[in-house]
Amino acid sequence: MNEAEIMKDFDKDKYTDAYCRRQKCRKCDGFDYNGEPNGYGCVGLDKRVETMYKSILKRRLKKLQEKEAVKSE
Repeated sequence: MNEAEIMKDFDKDKYTDAYCRRQKCRKCDGFDYNGEPNGYGCVGLDKRVETMYKSILKRRLKKLQEKEAVKSE
């Protein structure tokens, strides 16, 4: 199983919303004159989403390895 299959249900928006709520930041809400969303992320947000992705991937890989070890016994 590859990384894309393992993380197919990862929802970046879920972690983005949680981060912004926790930081009480609303800079990305609304739209500019072209109808594009205001704000395009921030360094802290990008780092948090990347950290969550890696953490979840690591946990899922460990779980898969444990299942494989049990099957081989």
